[in-house]
Amino acid sequence: MRVDLWISILLAVPLAVLANLLTPRIRDWLDRRAQRTAAQRRRRTVEQARSEIARLHTELERLSTFTSDPHQYHCFLLEILIRATLYGAMAGLYAGLLFATASWLGIGDFWNLAGNLQGYIYTAGQIVSLIGFTMVFRTCWQGLSVIRRVADFPMQKQIMEAVIAVYEHQIAEAPRAG
Repeated sequence: MRVDLWISILLAVPLAVLANLLTPRIRDWLDRRAQRTAAQRRRRTVEQARSEIARLHTELERLSTFTSDPHQYHCFLLEILIRATLYGAMAGLYAGLLFATASWLGIGDFWNLAGNLQGYIYTAGQIVSLIGFTMVFRTCWQGLSVIRRVADFPMQKQIMEAVIAVYEHQIAEAPRAG
């Protein structure tokens, strides 16, 4: 017989015994790890559900307040309007200053050498304009969303209470899962 065969046999037998001895330990370690991961996932799900329930209760209370107290609702709408105007004005001011600076750099022979700088400043002005637009749009969208939900408050209340019930059911079922 060849030497490689004997070396293979001599190595295969101890490795097979070692594998058989370690298999239960590795299997138990993998099982414990899977259980720990499942428990962490359940805890995360419960925490997210509780957080969402709290958010929905807060929103439901806010919409209820807006429905019952028109003065607070009008103050909220005025705040949205002022915030959107402020964002637009600030973005317009900064973008205008950047565009004016870039235009000023294009005047005269010396400043024409700063062509790349002028392009960068124009680009910065455009970015500021886009950021301002995004902030105004987001603010107005939030306001419109609240307006729609207040206008249809009875249906919104039913939907939110149904979602809260689903989350509460998830919390109740979480310890039994797994």
